Amino acid sequence: VDYFAPTNDHHYAMLAHYYHAVVNFNANEFATSSISCLEAEKHALDLNNHQYLGMIYSLMMYIHNYSYNFDEELICAQKSLEHFKKHGDEKYTGNAMLGLARSFNNNSLPDSSLAQYEQISEYAKVKQDTMLLCRSLAGYAHTLRLKYRFSDAKNVLVSLFDNFNQTLRGVDYGHLGLIYTKE
Repeated sequence: VDYFAPTNDHHYAMLAHYYHAVVNFNANEFATSSISCLEAEKHALDLNNHQYLGMIYSLMMYIHNYSYNFDEELICAQKSLEHFKKHGDEKYTGNAMLGLARSFNNNSLPDSSLAQYEQISEYAKVKQDTMLLCRSLAGYAHTLRLKYRFSDAKNVLVSLFDNFNQTLRGVDYGHLGLIYTKE
Protein backbone atom coordinates (compact mmCIF):
# COMPACT_ATOMS: atom_id res chain seq x y z
CA VAL A 1 0.00 0.00 0.00
CA ASP A 2 2.81 2.41 0.90
CA TYR A 3 4.50 1.72 -2.45
CA PHE A 4 1.49 1.79 -4.78
CA ALA A 5 -0.85 4.30 -3.11
CA PRO A 6 1.12 7.42 -4.05
CA THR A 7 1.67 6.33 -7.68
CA ASN A 8 -0.62 6.96 -10.62
CA ASP A 9 -0.94 3.23 -11.27
CA HIS A 10 -4.63 2.80 -10.45
CA HIS A 11 -4.61 -0.94 -11.06
CA TYR A 12 -1.94 -1.81 -8.50
CA ALA A 13 -3.17 0.82 -6.04
CA MET A 14 -6.65 -0.73 -6.28
CA LEU A 15 -5.25 -4.21 -5.67
CA ALA A 16 -3.06 -3.08 -2.77
CA HIS A 17 -5.92 -1.30 -1.02
CA TYR A 18 -8.38 -4.13 -1.66
CA TYR A 19 -6.11 -6.84 -0.26
CA HIS A 20 -5.17 -4.57 2.63
CA ALA A 21 -8.93 -4.34 3.34
CA VAL A 22 -9.24 -8.14 3.22
CA VAL A 23 -6.37 -8.63 5.66
CA ASN A 24 -7.84 -6.06 8.05
CA PHE A 25 -11.29 -7.63 7.75
CA ASN A 26 -9.85 -11.04 8.63
CA ALA A 27 -8.19 -9.41 11.66
CA ASN A 28 -11.59 -7.97 12.72
CA GLU A 29 -10.28 -4.45 12.10
CA PHE A 30 -13.50 -3.28 10.43
CA ALA A 31 -12.82 0.48 10.53
CA THR A 32 -9.41 0.09 8.90
CA SER A 33 -10.86 -2.38 6.42
CA SER A 34 -13.59 0.11 5.49
CA ILE A 35 -11.07 2.86 4.86
CA SER A 36 -9.04 0.57 2.59
CA CYS A 37 -12.21 -0.42 0.75
CA LEU A 38 -13.02 3.21 0.09
CA GLU A 39 -9.52 3.79 -1.25
CA ALA A 40 -9.77 0.71 -3.47
CA GLU A 41 -13.20 1.84 -4.66
CA LYS A 42 -11.80 5.16 -5.92
CA HIS A 43 -9.24 3.37 -8.07
CA ALA A 44 -11.71 0.74 -9.28
CA LEU A 45 -14.12 3.50 -10.33
CA ASP A 46 -11.31 5.24 -12.24
CA LEU A 47 -10.60 1.93 -14.00
CA ASN A 48 -14.31 1.07 -14.43
CA ASN A 49 -13.35 -2.38 -13.14
CA HIS A 50 -16.68 -4.09 -12.45
CA GLN A 51 -15.13 -7.26 -11.06
CA TYR A 52 -13.23 -5.44 -8.32
CA LEU A 53 -16.07 -3.02 -7.67
CA GLY A 54 -18.26 -6.07 -7.06
CA MET A 55 -15.61 -7.58 -4.78
CA ILE A 56 -15.14 -4.31 -2.87
CA TYR A 57 -18.88 -3.85 -2.32
CA SER A 58 -19.19 -7.48 -1.31
CA LEU A 59 -16.48 -7.02 1.33
CA MET A 60 -18.15 -3.81 2.48
CA MET A 61 -21.43 -5.74 2.74
CA TYR A 62 -19.77 -8.16 5.17
CA ILE A 63 -18.15 -5.32 7.12
CA HIS A 64 -21.55 -3.67 7.58
CA ASN A 65 -23.13 -7.00 8.48
CA TYR A 66 -20.54 -7.68 11.18
CA SER A 67 -21.02 -4.11 12.43
CA TYR A 68 -24.83 -4.54 12.55
CA ASN A 69 -25.30 -1.73 10.05
CA PHE A 70 -27.91 -3.57 8.00
CA ASP A 71 -29.12 -0.58 5.95
CA GLU A 72 -25.62 -0.05 4.55
CA GLU A 73 -25.22 -3.81 4.15
CA LEU A 74 -28.24 -3.83 1.83
CA ILE A 75 -26.91 -0.93 -0.24
CA CYS A 76 -23.55 -2.66 -0.66
CA ALA A 77 -25.22 -5.98 -1.53
CA GLN A 78 -27.19 -4.25 -4.29
CA LYS A 79 -24.07 -2.51 -5.63
CA SER A 80 -22.11 -5.76 -5.53
CA LEU A 81 -24.74 -7.59 -7.57
CA GLU A 82 -24.99 -4.72 -10.05
CA HIS A 83 -21.25 -4.77 -10.75
CA PHE A 84 -20.92 -8.56 -10.89
CA LYS A 85 -23.74 -8.65 -13.44
CA LYS A 86 -21.86 -6.08 -15.53
CA HIS A 87 -18.67 -8.12 -15.15
CA GLY A 88 -20.50 -11.23 -16.38
CA ASP A 89 -18.99 -13.91 -14.14
CA GLU A 90 -21.72 -16.41 -13.23
CA LYS A 91 -20.19 -17.56 -9.91
CA TYR A 92 -19.66 -14.02 -8.66
CA THR A 93 -23.18 -13.08 -9.76
CA GLY A 94 -24.74 -16.10 -8.03
CA ASN A 95 -22.90 -15.38 -4.78
CA ALA A 96 -23.90 -11.71 -4.94
CA MET A 97 -27.53 -12.73 -5.44
CA LEU A 98 -27.29 -14.88 -2.29
CA GLY A 99 -25.76 -11.97 -0.40
CA LEU A 100 -28.63 -9.73 -1.41
CA ALA A 101 -31.23 -12.30 -0.30
CA ARG A 102 -29.54 -12.63 3.11
CA SER A 103 -29.36 -8.85 3.40
CA PHE A 104 -33.09 -8.56 2.77
CA ASN A 105 -33.62 -10.90 5.73
CA ASN A 106 -31.28 -8.83 7.90
CA ASN A 107 -33.37 -5.77 7.04
CA SER A 108 -36.64 -7.51 8.01
CA LEU A 109 -37.73 -7.80 4.38
CA PRO A 110 -38.54 -11.53 4.16
CA ASP A 111 -40.87 -11.16 1.18
CA SER A 112 -38.09 -9.50 -0.82
CA SER A 113 -35.77 -12.26 0.35
CA LEU A 114 -38.14 -14.99 -0.82
CA ALA A 115 -38.50 -13.28 -4.21
CA GLN A 116 -34.70 -13.02 -4.48
CA TYR A 117 -34.25 -16.70 -3.61
CA GLU A 118 -36.80 -17.58 -6.31
CA GLN A 119 -34.78 -15.54 -8.83
CA ILE A 120 -31.61 -17.30 -7.71
CA SER A 121 -33.23 -20.70 -8.16
CA GLU A 122 -34.30 -19.81 -11.71
CA TYR A 123 -30.85 -18.41 -12.47
CA ALA A 124 -29.20 -21.56 -11.08
CA LYS A 125 -31.45 -23.81 -13.17
CA VAL A 126 -30.61 -21.88 -16.35
CA LYS A 127 -26.90 -21.99 -15.54
CA GLN A 128 -27.19 -25.64 -14.44
CA ASP A 129 -25.50 -24.76 -11.15
CA THR A 130 -26.71 -27.37 -8.65
CA MET A 131 -24.62 -25.98 -5.79
CA LEU A 132 -26.11 -22.50 -6.19
CA LEU A 133 -29.58 -24.02 -6.45
CA CYS A 134 -29.08 -25.95 -3.21
CA ARG A 135 -27.72 -22.90 -1.40
CA SER A 136 -30.71 -20.92 -2.65
CA LEU A 137 -33.17 -23.54 -1.45
CA ALA A 138 -31.52 -23.66 1.98
CA GLY A 139 -31.80 -19.87 2.24
CA TYR A 140 -35.38 -20.03 1.02
CA ALA A 141 -36.19 -22.54 3.76
CA HIS A 142 -34.54 -20.31 6.37
CA THR A 143 -36.67 -17.36 5.23
CA LEU A 144 -39.83 -19.48 5.30
CA ARG A 145 -38.97 -20.38 8.89
CA LEU A 146 -38.58 -16.69 9.72
CA LYS A 147 -42.09 -16.17 8.35
CA TYR A 148 -43.40 -18.98 10.62
CA ARG A 149 -44.12 -21.21 7.62
CA PHE A 150 -42.54 -24.19 9.34
CA SER A 151 -44.08 -26.99 7.31
CA ASP A 152 -43.07 -25.34 4.02
CA ALA A 153 -39.56 -24.73 5.32
CA LYS A 154 -39.22 -28.37 6.38
CA ASN A 155 -40.39 -29.57 2.96
CA VAL A 156 -37.82 -27.40 1.18
CA LEU A 157 -34.98 -28.65 3.40
CA VAL A 158 -36.04 -32.27 2.99
CA SER A 159 -36.17 -31.74 -0.79
CA LEU A 160 -32.46 -30.87 -0.71
CA PHE A 161 -31.73 -34.39 0.46
CA ASP A 162 -34.42 -36.15 -1.58
CA ASN A 163 -34.04 -34.34 -4.92
CA PHE A 164 -30.36 -33.43 -4.92
CA ASN A 165 -28.89 -36.09 -2.66
CA GLN A 166 -27.28 -33.25 -0.72
CA THR A 167 -25.96 -33.84 2.74
CA LEU A 168 -27.55 -31.27 5.00
CA ARG A 169 -25.14 -28.86 6.64
CA GLY A 170 -25.05 -28.22 10.37
CA VAL A 171 -26.97 -24.98 9.90
CA ASP A 172 -29.67 -26.88 7.98
CA TYR A 173 -30.04 -29.36 10.84
CA GLY A 174 -30.25 -26.40 13.19
CA HIS A 175 -33.10 -24.99 11.13
CA LEU A 176 -34.82 -28.38 11.10
CA GLY A 177 -34.52 -28.58 14.87
CA LEU A 178 -36.11 -25.15 15.23
CA ILE A 179 -38.84 -26.13 12.78
CA TYR A 180 -39.66 -29.35 14.62
CA THR A 181 -39.88 -27.54 17.95
CA LYS A 182 -42.37 -25.06 16.46
CA GLU A 183 -44.55 -27.53 14.52
